[in-house]
Amino acid sequence: MVKHKQKVSAKSITQIAVMIALIAVSAQISMPLPGAVPFSLQTMAVMLAGIILGPFKGALSVLIYVFMGAIGLPVFANFSGGFSVVIGPTGGYLAGFVVASIIIGLCSNPVQNRVLYYIKLLTGILLGQVIIFSLGILWMSYASNLDLSVAIYWGLTPFIIPEIIKTILAVIFGVRISAVLKTRK
Repeated sequence: MVKHKQKVSAKSITQIAVMIALIAVSAQISMPLPGAVPFSLQTMAVMLAGIILGPFKGALSVLIYVFMGAIGLPVFANFSGGFSVVIGPTGGYLAGFVVASIIIGLCSNPVQNRVLYYIKLLTGILLGQVIIFSLGILWMSYASNLDLSVAIYWGLTPFIIPEIIKTILAVIFGVRISAVLKTRK
């Protein structure tokens, strides 16, 4: 039996590190809202992780980001961090980020037909958003002992229009950055 070792290049490590930094910075571009979940640019950075880095490196960057926050580094929204945030009302969104980056990454492989590519990419982002908000709302409902309808009101409703805008921006920037950096083939 032959074992194959996959080497991790300095380029890949740098891409992952830059994406972690982008997610952490985007979390600080936030605005508190009524309820437990602030508005931030985190979801857009998670979309970019999948689009630019693909399913493996994108998910790894998000997973390391969540781990950094879980051990107490102030990388989450409003410079928060610690395990209490991960298991707190917004923890489901953090878990959703990891899964969403994988799905978005899987759906962002370029194809010859540009229309098909954008349909596939937008479908992946939509599925990713559904996962982020589903896990976020369900966990917020559980962790905060809220009725599900209340969790939906506070954890989804204020974000619908901003998420549409962030999706459009992530597609525009993600596709261009990916093409320039040649991170996706």
